[in-house]
Amino acid sequence: MSARRALRLSQYVFAATLALSPALVPAQQSAWKPTQPVELISSTGVGGAQDRLARTIQAVLESGKLIPTPAVVVNKPGGSGALSVAYLNQHAGDGHYVLLSSALMLSNHIMGKGKLNYTDITPIAQLFHEYSAVVVKVDSPIKTGADLIARMKASPEGVSIGTTVLGTSHHLSIAKAVKAAGLDPRKIRIVNFKSGTDAITATMGGHITATVSSVSNAVALVKAGSVRIVAVSAPKRLGGDLAEVPTWKELGYESVSSNFRTVFGARGLAPAPVQYWEQTMLKVASSPAWLTQVENNYWVSEPLDSAATRNYLNAEYKTLQGLLGELGLAKQ
Repeated sequence: MSARRALRLSQYVFAATLALSPALVPAQQSAWKPTQPVELISSTGVGGAQDRLARTIQAVLESGKLIPTPAVVVNKPGGSGALSVAYLNQHAGDGHYVLLSSALMLSNHIMGKGKLNYTDITPIAQLFHEYSAVVVKVDSPIKTGADLIARMKASPEGVSIGTTVLGTSHHLSIAKAVKAAGLDPRKIRIVNFKSGTDAITATMGGHITATVSSVSNAVALVKAGSVRIVAVSAPKRLGGDLAEVPTWKELGYESVSSNFRTVFGARGLAPAPVQYWEQTMLKVASSPAWLTQVENNYWVSEPLDSAATRNYLNAEYKTLQGLLGELGLAKQ
């Protein structure tokens, strides 16, 4: 059995276990259900990460007939995600509006880019983790993340790292690794690009030393022989095409950083619609179509219910406050 197939089988078993767990799925079906079209709100424009996620969930909901009404994707980009949260809260208490968001919501609030936080809306479920990859040119002398750290120690000003926005899980993954190496993460030469693709292109052209991007963005170029991944920010190796790529942890640098994806309802959502969407999202997370996306995108499926999601966000917020404070990015 291949590593990818074994991983997928384990995800089926894990999701099925969650779906049957009495702690997560009450014996009685929720009394509430949608009576009008459901809006799946994306904090990015068409083609962005949250938009693609929303459309994936939309397809699973409709193909599996998991809800009794249509689901439509509504894009509300802008304000570093603030507009999407504000739009969601225009429908306080209404279970027909669901937001798909990422870890950046927490960072943006800590950095003062967004007034609304996860505490201002209703956590429904967490779906998966998406980890970061450090990418270099295929002919780069940098073979592993340890080589990159060694080069930073020897000549910090000679190493430039591409990413998109400060405070993302990608940026924080390299900051954590550098800090663990005993270097000052504030002195990393970060070069911001409009997209991860632009940053990887600059790396391929030799304009910057490396790029930190999502694993899924980098894998296709790895297969094409254009780049090499030298480290990932996952807690353990991702397997499949990345089975030979070490984690930062196994290289000796404590750096686990996830761009986790969370489902939210509006503020003031009653227990019944929260329960309904918990159950529905667990069904999404256990569907074959969803697990195919998990495998293809190198996501790590770890669905959580509303209470567990809130606890996770509470802990992650404190961690991010500390790290962003050290980087001088936290709002004073």
